[in-house]
Amino acid sequence: MASLAVIKESAVLLLSDCAVSASLVVVPLFAKSLGASNFEIGLISAVYGFSLLVSSYISGWFSDVFSRGKLLKASLAIAAVVFPLHALSPTPLHLLAVRGLSGICAGIYPTVLAVQGYEKRGRLGSLVSFGALGWGVGSLFISFAYNYKDVFLSSGFLFAAGFLISLKMDVKDVKLNVPFFSWNIVRRGLPVYASFLIRHMSANAVWAVFPLFLEDIGANSFWIGVIYATNTFAQFFIMPFIDRFNSGRLVASGLLFSLLTFVAYFASGNYVHVLLAQLLLALSWSLLYVGSLTYVAERGNERGTAVGFLGTVRGVASTVGPVIGGAVSQAYGYRSTVMFAVVGCAAALALFLTLILRERRRRPLASPTVSTCQVNP
Repeated sequence: MASLAVIKESAVLLLSDCAVSASLVVVPLFAKSLGASNFEIGLISAVYGFSLLVSSYISGWFSDVFSRGKLLKASLAIAAVVFPLHALSPTPLHLLAVRGLSGICAGIYPTVLAVQGYEKRGRLGSLVSFGALGWGVGSLFISFAYNYKDVFLSSGFLFAAGFLISLKMDVKDVKLNVPFFSWNIVRRGLPVYASFLIRHMSANAVWAVFPLFLEDIGANSFWIGVIYATNTFAQFFIMPFIDRFNSGRLVASGLLFSLLTFVAYFASGNYVHVLLAQLLLALSWSLLYVGSLTYVAERGNERGTAVGFLGTVRGVASTVGPVIGGAVSQAYGYRSTVMFAVVGCAAALALFLTLILRERRRRPLASPTVSTCQVNP
């Protein structure tokens, strides 16, 4: 029974992340086909990120206080309706509105599934790796779809399949007394929250225009899909093996390899070079994401709120980063946006190490105590 529950959780995450990934790759290209400028493409991504940040935190807090099961099922059902609406967008403005609704849906299910996985098994690498596999499969849709609209319709079907599976999941709700905002939760995870914000904001400046950057250096739609998929498929094989290591060291290593990844992008002369750099990106994100999730989850019982706040930080970065990326690429070109990410990753690594050292000076760094209150959501 336990293994069947794991399969269901993994399947829902795989299908949902596949749907999100497929649309994420296509949106900048679809927006361009509707007449959007680079700056407008950045704004469309920013609205998605803003919706994501609001949704992630509220859903995380809600999962600690009210009902996780109902929240998961509702988000998947609504997403199955919202994501196909991308295909009906006649203008960039309409697309912007749909992306806002999509961000709300996409901010809910990852938090619920991550908390559920951690409280059942105390580790997240294996579960999260299926999300990476979903991102890999989704990024390939652009390589084989007849047109952009088919990708959005396929995303709706994937969410519908995830919803049907969730109806058979046994998600036990918890009732914790958690205030809507707790500074203690933020303080415990501050080294991760602050450095993750800077790194992910810098990265999202690039991701907002990344398909256009790839087109600019010679990649067609097929190779754009392959380049995205190389990163995420590699994550699937890396993530299950790294959650046994200290979470702080994982985060620091992830930030360092992120820096090296964007240096490699900047030095790339064509899309083949970027394809090779995707393996470095896969390692960096696997280390950073698994390390960050574990770091905040192991520092208290309010795991839904803590993981949800990490999603909010990710949403803030996804809001601000694309605006910067759109503006910088509009004024100075795509490669200047990559250099912005290099500087941002260096700053994030320096900040994380500074905050960790300050924390150690205040008190000896002991291994975080994982709560023995195991919940079977």
